[in-house]
Amino acid sequence: MKRVNVTLCALSAMSASLSAAIVIPDAVSLAGAHSNPASNTGIDHTIDGSGLSATLTDANLSTVTHERGYNRDIQYLTQNAGAPDVLDVTVTYSFTTAIEDQLTTLAFWSYTQANRPNSHASSITVAVNTGSGLSTIGTFNISTPDLSQTSHVADLIDLSSYNLSNVSEVSISLNQANVDSFGEYVGGINEVAFQTQPVPEPGAASLLLISCSGLLLHRRRMASV
Repeated sequence: MKRVNVTLCALSAMSASLSAAIVIPDAVSLAGAHSNPASNTGIDHTIDGSGLSATLTDANLSTVTHERGYNRDIQYLTQNAGAPDVLDVTVTYSFTTAIEDQLTTLAFWSYTQANRPNSHASSITVAVNTGSGLSTIGTFNISTPDLSQTSHVADLIDLSSYNLSNVSEVSISLNQANVDSFGEYVGGINEVAFQTQPVPEPGAASLLLISCSGLLLHRRRMASV
């Protein structure tokens, strides 16, 4: 029994050490042209948790909601009366210390206004800095919101296949292909957060393999008794 307990303890410790975590950027900056000068305000509120229904954790990332509406105290909004597709806005989120763990998920709560259909970004283009400057990894569609609801959950964008570690910056460019009910191209950000997953050290991976092998060997011996 002692051998089994020791092995299980090793596995339990490994599992705990590899748990996911929520990471909030330390700073945010804005670049781009705006048809509305007031659009330059509110960007800091996209990382301060304002408007969220609860404090973010790894367990509730998919269920926490952000309230809808027009309120620069809890969100960032931009608009462009000109051409569609690109709102000419890029928001860059920075980390004082680069994230050593693997960046696996971008949680994006898109701005939308209940009385303005299409008042949300149709997609976002994401670029990441892993040590050699910002490099675009892809463009991701944003779900169409249910305007009958007063709050909404985040779009969870899976980044795990990109093997992103040592991340110091993530930039988000807002794209809009649809004119809203006021004849403008509108988009914005209510909140963003990032989820990370530790990358096992070579020694830790070996420990896990040895522990699993020991457990299987013990079970086989017990079964043969």
